[in-house]
Amino acid sequence: MNPCSDESNRLLARLDRLQPAVGRTPLVLLEPAAKLHVKIEGANALAGSTKDRAAFHIFRSGIVAGAIDTTSHVAASSSGNFAMSASLLARALDLPFTAVIDSRTTPAIRRVLEQTAHAVVECADLAARLSTIEVLRQDGFAVLDQYADPSIVSAHRQTGREILSSCPEVQEIFVAVSTGGSAAGIAAAVRADRPDGVRVRPVDIEGSAIFASPGTELPSRTIPGIGAARRFPLVDLAGIAKDDVVIVSESEAEQGNKALLNRGVYAGGSSGAVFSAALREGGGGPVVAVLADRGASYAG
Repeated sequence: MNPCSDESNRLLARLDRLQPAVGRTPLVLLEPAAKLHVKIEGANALAGSTKDRAAFHIFRSGIVAGAIDTTSHVAASSSGNFAMSASLLARALDLPFTAVIDSRTTPAIRRVLEQTAHAVVECADLAARLSTIEVLRQDGFAVLDQYADPSIVSAHRQTGREILSSCPEVQEIFVAVSTGGSAAGIAAAVRADRPDGVRVRPVDIEGSAIFASPGTELPSRTIPGIGAARRFPLVDLAGIAKDDVVIVSESEAEQGNKALLNRGVYAGGSSGAVFSAALREGGGGPVVAVLADRGASYAG
C-alpha cells in the first residue's frame, strides 16, 4: 500500500484514536524515606503494561512506512505482554494477528490471546519462537519485531521524558531489561535532556544471558518479563556501563513484589526485581523504579 493512500490514512486515524490510552502513566512517591518513586506502567490502558507503548509505535511506524496495510496478517514473537498489546491493537484495526508464544507464557495471558488473536502458536523456547517468526515473515506476514525495531526506542524516549518532567531532580532510573527497548529509550531521553549525571540502571535477573560473559553456565529462571536467553540489538543502543547494571536473584524479586503489595501496588515479577534493586542500590538521591506491568497477568 502507498503509505500516503486513503486506506493508510484511515488505518492511522483508527490507531491514533487509541493514543490517549498509551503513556502519561503516574509517578508515585512510594517510599519517602528512600526518595523512591515508582513509574506505574500498568496504568497503560490497553493491555496494562509498558509494551502498550512499544506495540503502538511499531504499528504506527509500520503503517506510515507502508509495511502494514489493510491486507496484512500481523505476527509477533512474545512470551506475554507484547503479544497482548499487539493483539488488541490488531483487533482494533481489523487485522488478523498471530501470536508466537512459548511455555513461559502465563495462563492469564494465554486466555487473553485466545480471545483476541487470530491464532496462537506455542513454541518450546525463544530460539524456536524466533525461527517460527522468520518462517512467517518469509510467508508474507507483517512481523512486529520487538527485538530490533528502532521505533521502540522512540516509544520509550517518551517514557524517559515523562520521568524527567515529573521528577526533575531524579538521580537514578531503574528499569528491567529483556529486549532492551525500555532502557534504550529512557537512556536516549536522559542523554538529550539531562546529560549532567542521571544514571540509567538496567536491572536483570540471575539466569539471564544479557549481561553474562560468553560461556557462562546459567541457572534456570522462572520469572517472565525480565532477562533473556540472548542479548538483543536494542540493549546495545542503551549505552549501558557495566557498573550501572544490577543483577537480582529470583528471591529478591519475590521480596520486591511483596514489598510492593504491602504498599498497595500489585505488579508483575519484573517490577518486583526493579523495586528490590532500587531499594538496595539507590544512592540516596531521588530514584525512580519503572514498574513494567500489572500483577494480574501472572495470576493462575
